[in-house]
Order: sequence, then C-alpha cells, then structure tokens
Amino acid sequence: MLQAGWVDDLSARLRSFRRVVVWGHPWGSHTHSYVHAGFVHALRALGIETLWTDDRAALERLGITQTLFITEGQVVGDLPRDPTCRYVLHNVARDWYLDVAGQVLLLQTHTVDAGSDETHSSSGERLNSYTYAASDGDGVVCLYQPWATDLVPDEFDFTVPPHELGAYAAWIGTIGGGKFGNEEELAGFRAAAAGAGAEFVHRTGLSREAHRALVAGSAVAPAIVGSWQLCKGYLPCRVFKNVSYGRVGITNSPAVASIFEQEVPWRADTAELFALGIELGDRRELIAAQMREVQARHTFFNRLETILRYLP
Repeated sequence: MLQAGWVDDLSARLRSFRRVVVWGHPWGSHTHSYVHAGFVHALRALGIETLWTDDRAALERLGITQTLFITEGQVVGDLPRDPTCRYVLHNVARDWYLDVAGQVLLLQTHTVDAGSDETHSSSGERLNSYTYAASDGDGVVCLYQPWATDLVPDEFDFTVPPHELGAYAAWIGTIGGGKFGNEEELAGFRAAAAGAGAEFVHRTGLSREAHRALVAGSAVAPAIVGSWQLCKGYLPCRVFKNVSYGRVGITNSPAVASIFEQEVPWRADTAELFALGIELGDRRELIAAQMREVQARHTFFNRLETILRYLP
C-alpha cells in the first residue's frame, strides 16, 4: 500500500528545482523515448513544471539555473551545464560529465552484474532486490534500477475483466535476432498461440492509450526476454506495464519472477508459458495482488524517489 503523504513528499522534494528538463529522444524516435515519456508523465502528474526538449536556445531563454536534467548518452549533445543544476545521466560517457561530477547521478538498468567486484571500485548499497547504488572511481554514484510502468498509482484500473478464451496474445515492442535479440525465445510462445487459435498481435510505436488498451484486451501478454537479457538477469519494464494494465504477470526469466513478493510464474519453455498464461488469465485475485505490488513499487514515482535519494 502507498503510504499517506508519500506522493506529496515526493512532489515537494522535486519542487526544490525550478523545473525538470527531459532532454532529447522525442516520442517514438527511439526505444528510450518511452522511458523519457514515463518520466515526463510522472513528473507532470506530480505537478512539476517539466519540459521535454533538446532546444538549447529555447531553454536558455527560459533560464537554466536550478534545473534537474534527465537524459541519455546518445542525445546528450548540446545539453547545457550550469553549477546550479543537477544531471541524471543514462549511458553518458565519462568524458562528458567529469567536469560536473559533483552534480551528477548516473543511471543504469539493474542486472546481475550490479554490485559485482568487476563493476565497481568501491563497496555500494543494495536497497532491495532490484536496486543497487555504488560510487565509481571518480566518486560519482551510479544507481542501478529497472524502468517502470508508465501508469502513475491513481491510474490503475482493478476492474479490467478476465480474458476470453480464443482472444489474442499481445506483444508490444521489438522482435529481433542477434546477440541481444528475442526471436528464438518468442518462437515457442508464438507457435503455441497459433496452435490454440489465438492471434499473436505484434505492435510497436503505439500511443500510451493504445498500448494499454491492446494489452488489457488480450488473453495473455508475457514478459519474454532474449538470451542475453536472460543471462544478465535483466528486468524489463514490459512486466510492470503488462501487470499494471490488468494482465497476469508471466515470464521466461527467473530473475524477473524473483523480484516480486507476489507469485509471478515463469517457464523457460515459452510454449509452456503460453499455456500457463491462459490457465492463469482469469485468476483475478492473483492479478489484483500483482497489480497492487506494481502500483506500490514499480511506477516512475518510485524511480524518481530513489533518484532523489542518491542525487548529489
């Protein structure tokens, strides 16, 4: 359950900044744009003045002092630097941030590597099973945590109906091959869906509303990771989104299942995973329990709260 006053306190702490600027990756331009969209939606829901831009001239006309910036390395580009600002950086090169190191928090997604001796030169802090923080050799803190559902807590709808047999299976996102691909892992699931007469519906680039509606109307919406992510224990935001939209959380990743207090069933064989998803699709008590856990722990409100905990 959400603690009384928790959201108000989060909003108050963010208001110590003049505004928040999410820099680059406009909607639909890159996979990471959906992460930026999650931050923007959450910040605006908290009542924080938030800009999503990479227009330096327009920003400088407004004034950049006391700004909290959030960005990613491929678009850091012309991001302005100011001694009164703070910077939350994902995959940004060391050379870019060294001269503002005292104003920086680094972000990485959580994997089994977080906290290993090979990752950091100093000891760190494990906040929970999916969050780890440690200083690098330059004294800059790197925060390892997964992304989250794009819903804020009061947008959860616990009245989403159970699935109907014969409805479709939903997959919103990339399907691809290679080292980081997921084609092989999805193949068994797709074949099982076809064998059961359920269409496998694959979409990309959907609006937030269309994404939510497509998942909510499905018989099953799995969180299936590829071999690299499986080996690394990567925690995909897909599981948080699918659960928050009202579908039962199922996965081929034991790492994903392990971070939940509620049962999130997993099967390495994704054909078996399809059958399991159909079997559990009308377990409203399980779905509601999973939803409550995501609502309490895996929204961008939660991720912002942890960022503020470690922000210098």
